[in-house]
Formats: sequence, C-alpha cells, structure tokens
Amino acid sequence: MADVRKFLYCLLMSVFTLVVCAYFNHNGVNTWYQEITKPPLTPPDYVFSVVWGLIYLLMTIAFYLAFVNISSQRESSRINGLFVNQLFLHILWTFAFFYSGHQGLALIVVIVLNLVVFKTIWRFWRISPASAWLLVPYQGWLLFAAWLNAGFVYLHGYSVIF
Repeated sequence: MADVRKFLYCLLMSVFTLVVCAYFNHNGVNTWYQEITKPPLTPPDYVFSVVWGLIYLLMTIAFYLAFVNISSQRESSRINGLFVNQLFLHILWTFAFFYSGHQGLALIVVIVLNLVVFKTIWRFWRISPASAWLLVPYQGWLLFAAWLNAGFVYLHGYSVIF
C-alpha cells in the first residue's frame, strides 16, 4: 500500500534540490560557462536538462521505495540522513561549479558526492534492490560529471573562473 505522505516528502526533497540546482546552473550556464573551453565529450547544453530530469525522477522513486521498505525507525533515520546529505552535496557541487565557477572545489565535492551515492546504493540494496538499481544512472552520470569537472580543472586550473 502506498504511503502518500512519504512519497510527497521524497518528491518535495527532490524537487527542492532540482529548483535550487537549476537556479545555480542557470547562473553559470548563462555567464562564464559559455565562454570557456570545454573538455572533450561535453554534451550540448540541452542534454543536461533531459538527463537530470530523468535522474531526479528516478532518485525520487528510489528514495521512496527504500523509505517505505524500512522496518525500523532507526534505519529510517539513517536512510533519510544519507539521502538528504546526498542532496545537500548535489546542491553544493552545483553551487561550487556553476554559481561560483570554482571548479577545483567542485571537483572535490563531486568526488565526495560520488562516494556518498555509492554508499546510498549499497544501503538501498539491503532494503530494496529495485531502489538501488534506480540510483545506478545517477551514479553513472555523477562519475561522468566528475570526469568532466576534472577536465575543466585540467584546462582552467583550480581557481575561480571569474
């Protein structure tokens, strides 16, 4: 049976993250990002919105499936904390990379974010394998983002772009 309150909570957390990240992203994409040399394999801008939209949907469903299949309040708190920390790091990475243009800091954050998402997948697997599988595209895209971020650092250094 569906738990509407838990689903709305999961949706709200994902949508909040999406909105904040979209704001930070918009600032960077419309300023310094268009002017600099990009690493090889950087997709066109429109690809990012399509991929991220799908990833946020999958993240919401994954979080919900894990959340409703937890048997103890203690484990529920752990999973919630892990997922909320993951979302916070996602916001921090977007802020560091796009809003502030600090690619070196962003690289550190995206590496930590990749580790946290990997841990989230592992924890979700123990609760609901389906929820873990739904996070695999996110992990893959974050690994790609880390590679691109490293490419930006290689091309432009660790300092703030503007």
